[in-house]
Amino acid sequence: MALGDEWHDPRFAAEWDDSGNLRTNPDRWRQLSLLADLLVASGAKHVLDLGIGSAQVESFIHRRHGTFFDRCQVTGIDASDAMLNLARVRLERDNLSNCRLVQADFAMIADIDLAVAPDAVICVQALHEVPHAVKQSVFRWVRRQLSDGRPFLVLDRFVYPRDEWLDEWRVTWNWMRSGVDNDIVEFDEYQRRYRDKADHVASVEDYRQWLAGAGFESVCPYWCFNRALIVARA
Repeated sequence: MALGDEWHDPRFAAEWDDSGNLRTNPDRWRQLSLLADLLVASGAKHVLDLGIGSAQVESFIHRRHGTFFDRCQVTGIDASDAMLNLARVRLERDNLSNCRLVQADFAMIADIDLAVAPDAVICVQALHEVPHAVKQSVFRWVRRQLSDGRPFLVLDRFVYPRDEWLDEWRVTWNWMRSGVDNDIVEFDEYQRRYRDKADHVASVEDYRQWLAGAGFESVCPYWCFNRALIVARA
């Protein structure tokens, strides 16, 4: 039986936080750079992070835009105690005191009562973990939270046509690896890891259709291999 990631296991969470996410996403920091710049440009004062995990994104934004969190509050939601414990340590280390953490599952998102309505929402590498029906309920819930014109930034892993374009994907993977010093897995190992993984990966087109059904317009300013950043507005 195919298995998913064990996010509630403290050992797995710590290993992922240490390096696992980089080994299978060599372009991660460039993706986060664009997300951070778009978020800061939005002028948001209260950001909702769906699937905050270990708060790596907040730490990255803090390093790239040092004063952003001086004027912006963050509410971070995640289902995993293990990841939230790592987030508390990282936020304290980075002296990011304007961040409130909430343990909640996406499947129960309608029950979440936010103390303050967000004026920007981000979701980084989290939605592929949940069934498509849950994704769509998340999109509808986010639309109810955001005022017209405010951004919803979704960075995730998507499906890609494997067999007929395998040579092109291999070249693309090696190109992404070439500019990174970290211990990135070889392409064949990447294929093996994700071929039977029990995730709920969809296409970029699916996401944009579901966002449209929830009342959003969207564009996709970044798309490389199987990672894309979608910018949606109510």
